[in-house]
Amino acid sequence: MVAPQALAELPSFKKMVELSAPTPRDESTWSRGKGGGYNSVMMTPKGLPLVLHGDFDHLMDGWSSVGDPTLSFAGRLNLYTTNWAYYDKDVQKDLGAATLHVRLFVPLAVTSTNTWMAANWQRDRSTTTAALRIGERLSRLSVGHNGGIAKITLKTSLFMDGVIGESNTPKPGPTLTGFLFGTTDNSASFSLNVDSYFKEVPAAAASVLAEFIRPLR
Repeated sequence: MVAPQALAELPSFKKMVELSAPTPRDESTWSRGKGGGYNSVMMTPKGLPLVLHGDFDHLMDGWSSVGDPTLSFAGRLNLYTTNWAYYDKDVQKDLGAATLHVRLFVPLAVTSTNTWMAANWQRDRSTTTAALRIGERLSRLSVGHNGGIAKITLKTSLFMDGVIGESNTPKPGPTLTGFLFGTTDNSASFSLNVDSYFKEVPAAAASVLAEFIRPLR
C-alpha cells in the first residue's frame, strides 16, 4: 500500500492530474428521437484524476466493443483521447506497485424514448424508470501492473430501496388541443430522499469495493 501523500508527490502522478478534466463534469447523451440517453454528473475525489478510456472501462456488448453511453460525442473526444495507460505505466514504475482505478456507475433513473413518423407528423413518447443502484454496466476496478491492465466488473446491479419515491396523479382526459398538438403526461413524479441517499450509496459502494478487492487477495 502507498500513502496518498506519497502518491500525490510523484511527478508522474501530477502529470495525470494535470491532464485530467475538472470535476464535477456534466454530460448529456439524450436527444429527441433517440431510444434513450443519460444526463450524468461525473465526480472524482479531490486530488484524483478522471480516468476514462477503453483501456480501463468495460465497454463490451457481447463480443463487440461499444462507446461509453454516458458520454456525448464531444465528451468522448475530450476524455478518451488521452493515452492514460502510457501515463499510468509511469506511475506504476515510480511506485513499484500496481495502480487501482475504480469507477462506480450510480444511475438514479433510466429514460427511454420512442418516435413515430407519419407523413410530416412526429410523435414522441418517453418513459422513466426510477431505481437507485450501483450499475453493472460501467462499474469496474481496473488494475494496472507492469504496463498491462486487468478489469474486474459486476455481474449484476446492486439495488437500493427506500431512496427514490414515486407518486402518481390521474391522467387528464382527451382534449381537442391535445389531439391536434400532442400532450405531455406528467402523471408520475419522483422524489429523492437525500438523507437516505447519502446513507445508502456509501454503504453500497463499500460493499462493491470489498467485492472488487476480494479477487486480489
